[in-house]
Amino acid sequence: MAQHLGRALSKLRAAFTAAMCALALLFALSYAGRIHPIGDSFAVFRPWIAVTFAAVLIGTALLYSARWVKLGGAAVACVLVFQAAETWFDNQIATPPNWMVVVYQKNLNFRLKDPALLVADIRSVGAPFVTLQEVTPRNKAVLKSLVDDYPFHHWCPFNAVGGTAVASKFSVIEGSRRCAEGGFTAMKVDFNGQPTWIVSLHLHWPWPYRQAAHVDQLADDLAALKGPIIIGGDFNMTEGSYTLRRIQELTFTVRASGSGGTYVLRDVVPLKIDHVLLPTCGFTARRPLFGSDHRGVVARFGNDC
Repeated sequence: MAQHLGRALSKLRAAFTAAMCALALLFALSYAGRIHPIGDSFAVFRPWIAVTFAAVLIGTALLYSARWVKLGGAAVACVLVFQAAETWFDNQIATPPNWMVVVYQKNLNFRLKDPALLVADIRSVGAPFVTLQEVTPRNKAVLKSLVDDYPFHHWCPFNAVGGTAVASKFSVIEGSRRCAEGGFTAMKVDFNGQPTWIVSLHLHWPWPYRQAAHVDQLADDLAALKGPIIIGGDFNMTEGSYTLRRIQELTFTVRASGSGGTYVLRDVVPLKIDHVLLPTCGFTARRPLFGSDHRGVVARFGNDC
């Protein structure tokens, strides 16, 4: 009997060890986006890989008698869970009261039926800039409803789900409005005497879809924007990915930290894929869905980071 239990335990250890190694490989690949776009595809699901890896790691450790294995497994598991937790929770840090709200970022959802609540929320937040995605001919009504508050705006077509748009309380610098091949709208505004680019981005889904090629396509347009840049967008990519780092490097921007998952895949898996990039550090907070499948993101920043 003891011999049979020993064999069963040995097989169980082997299975858990194999699963642990496989998950460790997936976790490592999630940081390999610079080498191949498949790395960023794994990066999207890094929090869930991390949590599963932590659970299997603890299970593996419990199957061994050595105390150091148990303690080591528990310690690594805690680190993995802590890293994953920010996807589920809004981890906004309290910001100084003199920091201004700067942009309201929102993927409208091309199926948006009634924008009234969203329009009211944008007005109540009072951000000087708004960046929008999935702006279809029908839900362009959002821009029309906001024209008294945001008289300067620009829209560019993208694909079947709608184009990208920016809106501003500050006057636009004539001749600065730009559209790129797709998913890119930009205009330069006079932001309290500082010419500043306001950009709305909407990237394709990652590998096996064409996100990497899309960023390659937009690279020259992004790099051509000189001076301070504020970017709001549905990047279809999480923080810590090569895609997001590359866009930050091209535009000399910093991702505003804070906020949890902004899009829920299949109504189950929260993904943090909507971001705001700023010329300096800042923090974000999520807004309700308001009929979209994406939460809005409001960013603020100041000069005393």
